[in-house]
Amino acid sequence: MELEKEVSQRKKAEDARRISEERFRNIFEHSPIGIYQTTPDGRILMANPTLVHMLGCSSFAELAQRDLQNPGHFADCSRADFMQRVERDDQVIGFEAAWTRQDGSLLLVYENARVVRDEQGNVLYYEGTAEDITERVRAEQERERLMKEIQEQAHSVQQIMDTVPEGVILLDDVGQVRLANPLQQAQHAARLIQQILDFSRRSVVERQPFDLLPLFKEHVRLLERTLSEDIEIKLDYGADEYTANADPTRMQQMLTNLALNARDAMPDGGTLRIGLERICIAKHGPAPLPEMAAGDWLRIEVSDTGTGICPDALAHLFEPFFTTKEPGKGTGLGLSQVHGIVGAHEGHIDVASWLNYGTTFTIYLPALSTSVSEQADQDMRDLVRERERPSWSLRITWLREMPWWRVSERSTITCWLPIMVRPH
Repeated sequence: MELEKEVSQRKKAEDARRISEERFRNIFEHSPIGIYQTTPDGRILMANPTLVHMLGCSSFAELAQRDLQNPGHFADCSRADFMQRVERDDQVIGFEAAWTRQDGSLLLVYENARVVRDEQGNVLYYEGTAEDITERVRAEQERERLMKEIQEQAHSVQQIMDTVPEGVILLDDVGQVRLANPLQQAQHAARLIQQILDFSRRSVVERQPFDLLPLFKEHVRLLERTLSEDIEIKLDYGADEYTANADPTRMQQMLTNLALNARDAMPDGGTLRIGLERICIAKHGPAPLPEMAAGDWLRIEVSDTGTGICPDALAHLFEPFFTTKEPGKGTGLGLSQVHGIVGAHEGHIDVASWLNYGTTFTIYLPALSTSVSEQADQDMRDLVRERERPSWSLRITWLREMPWWRVSERSTITCWLPIMVRPH
């Protein structure tokens, strides 16, 4: 009986090992990303079929003939950098390298790897994964090229728009001042141009250290006055310090765009929640997004209880001119402008949505590790007070070359307005 029991247990153990090996083999052979083991002296111990195909080889035997220490394998100097980082930290996450395919063409990869050591701490080999990002990088480069062209065109149009308001304030026959429609059109065009410059990350960003909380409180009060009454607005925050090196105007623009997007998703009312939280990502610890480095971050969440976004649209959400709204009800630039603002602040953005339950945008901005200075605090308080005052200033440059007009200026404490008077 004991012998039969021992034989049965051994058979179960062998079956379990065989099943485990089959599972590993299936993962290894059918993984959509490359898997490898390499030695510090440049030998390739193991590579799955995906990696063999990525490098343009016909078999693993052909790939194994490569010497990774040979500069010809790398299109840059990434091998030495890779070895230094992986042996220093025992792992690398998100390492981007340029490899050379068998036919000499360029292969851009995104690597995650770790070190395997013996009992004495000596490096035995590296094992990791490699994802082909060649097409993604080329698409990003093409996008950058297009954004540069758009930015150049936007600046040209902006220069033209700056001159449109000139000469649109005139006295009619009864002496009343009229504001012609071109001024409103010019202001609308200026807003569109600013959106284009933001999502192309070519706008001027005036960053300064300040606490985001006072600005968020002020902006929530503004939203409460401007959004419909059937939308409840909540601001959640703790007792932490929310200091970032950011542009206050861009932060307000970011919140406005996300709030308007939430409003449109809640035609029958709902709840708009804005959350502010400080988080710390430990070294080698898990991060909310893989591209985020260790350190202190500010997490901004803007969520609604609206209709949600369909999965097909999520992949295109931050693309310029993409919109799910009816024609004429959106430019498709609001979320792409948010994406550009976040990128210009060295931050990251993520979105999660559930149909008929709502959407949450999560933004991560680098947090300053030291307390904001008293001067920066005062500057922020002054900025908030200034923005709470109504603005009455209007300044227009007139074309003085018009021979039949005489220009006089009447000033008050709060504004000045050139008045054109027809000569008698």
